Order: sequence, then C-alpha cells, then structure tokens
Amino acid sequence: MPRIKTDPSGETCPDFSGEIFEDMCNMAKGGNEQMTDEEAINKLVTTWHATQQKKVAAWEAQVQAENEERQRQQQEPNPPEQNDGKQRRDNRRQQEAAENQEEEETRPIKAKPFIFNPNVGIDTMPLNRPAQYAINKLKDKEYVEIDYFTPHGCSLAQGKCSTNSTDTLGLRTGANGIIVLQPLSAIKPLKNICQDTELTWGKVNVARHAMMRQMLELGKTLWSAHIIQVLSNFFGCLDAHPIREEEYGDKAIVKYQAIVRREWYNHMEVGRGMNLGIINDNLLKQICQDIVIQKGSDCTEEVSNIQIQGKEHD
Repeated sequence: MPRIKTDPSGETCPDFSGEIFEDMCNMAKGGNEQMTDEEAINKLVTTWHATQQKKVAAWEAQVQAENEERQRQQQEPNPPEQNDGKQRRDNRRQQEAAENQEEEETRPIKAKPFIFNPNVGIDTMPLNRPAQYAINKLKDKEYVEIDYFTPHGCSLAQGKCSTNSTDTLGLRTGANGIIVLQPLSAIKPLKNICQDTELTWGKVNVARHAMMRQMLELGKTLWSAHIIQVLSNFFGCLDAHPIREEEYGDKAIVKYQAIVRREWYNHMEVGRGMNLGIINDNLLKQICQDIVIQKGSDCTEEVSNIQIQGKEHD
C-alpha cells in the first residue's frame, strides 16, 4: 500500500447544497425521482464521512506502525563493529548525496527535444474537438447526444472553453465509482445541444465518424476495435437501408438510431449487450409508420386551424 503523505484528519466535508454540486446531487439520486434534494445531499455527506473515516484510520495505522518500528530500532542494541560499519555507510551516503547535489547544480539544463516529422504538414482542416462533457460520457461508457460530435456541437464547446478560462471546479463520479475533481464545464451538459431526433441523417452521419474517432483516441482498454466495428456496422447498415428511399425514411432511421443506441448503452450497463449491426426491420418500419401518421395528423390540424381562422374573419 502506498505511503500516505498528508494527515487527512483536518479535511472538512464540502457543502453539497451549493450550486456547483447540483449535478452530483442528481447523480446521487440515481434516477430515483422520489428522492428529495435534501436526501441526496445527506447521501453524499454520509458517503464522504465514511470515506473520510477510512482515510483517517489508514493514516493512524500508518503512524502507529512507523512509531513501533522506530522504537524497535532504538531498543535493539548494535554490536560495536556494526555501529562502526553503520557509521561508515552513513558517512559515505552523505558524501555521495553532497556530490550528486553539486553535480546537479553545475549540470547545464537539458532542454526537452522537440520531435516532429519534417515530411508531414499540418492538416488543411484541423479536427474539431468535442466538449469534455461528451468525452467524459464516452469514458464512462454512457449515452451522449451525437450532436456533441457535429461541427455545431464542437463549435459550442470551443465557445464555452474561450469564455471559461478560469472555471469553477466540481465533482464527477466515474464508471469505476471514483470521485474526481474537474472543471464544472466538464460535468455539465452544453446548452443548445440538439436531441438526436432533431438532427438530419446527414448530420448524424458526419457526427458518428467523429464520435468513433474519439473512441479510438480513448484507447482499446475502454473501446475495443470490435465494439467500434459494431458501431460502424450499425451506422453503415442504416445508411444503406432501403427505407431511406421512402418519403420519411431518413427521419425514421434518425429516430431508430436515437432509440436503439440509448437502449444499447442501457443494456451494456447491466451486462446484456446486443449487436447493433442487426437491424430490427419491424421496429424501423413501425417508427416510419408512426412518423407518417403524425405528419398526417399535423396536416389535418393545420387545415382545421386555417378553416377556423377563416370563419372568424367572416
């Protein structure tokens, strides 16, 4: 176990009722809509105190063990020859430490080499970077709106970064349960991000490449090549699906993508993953029919409103 460097007994519990901990309170509720804010705050406080007690106990155990070891060494008498040998070793170590320090002080500072490929130029169009909030969602293997990976979403993230050079810090609970301190902008969703169903298929198609590229950057320990290939097959099958030839086909596959991808994350969370690449044609057709019916209903309602307005003018 690594040595604890500082005494944690002086640490104080954060005020979880503050605005910066609003997201933490929502995470503490865990989807339980009946839990009040006060109950969520109490839950966070209880968790903090339980963790703090363990840290203090570990510190006290370490101090006690070090004191006992120090007393044991002081009580053990050393033979004269061992004392002489120990003294010589101590003197030698002190001399070597002094020589090393002198050498470090006189040694010129070596600059870190700047490595680059002389045959590679900068990209014509540098890649857009999504918001840290979206990257955190990918790290935690949680659903995130795909608009975060469109040029629109990346532009919103860039604007957010430029206006928050000194950001307030907040707490985030990762997939492994560890609570980490991060800028508040990294744990709060961006405003004006569109829901998946509000996008066109063209925008989804652009964003999915950026999303999978970000998954690759996070590494195969989080997102294996097999999982990324499954996602690629999923979007590829939708892109080539014959339902796109129908009037509302693109709207149907956009909505199908939104529903199924969210369900996929929910199933993965409980260890019941499914193959996204197997398209459920019955569900896709039903979604398309629902869109057609809704469009017809909207047109009927619009005509009815026009007729009512005409009668009022008469």
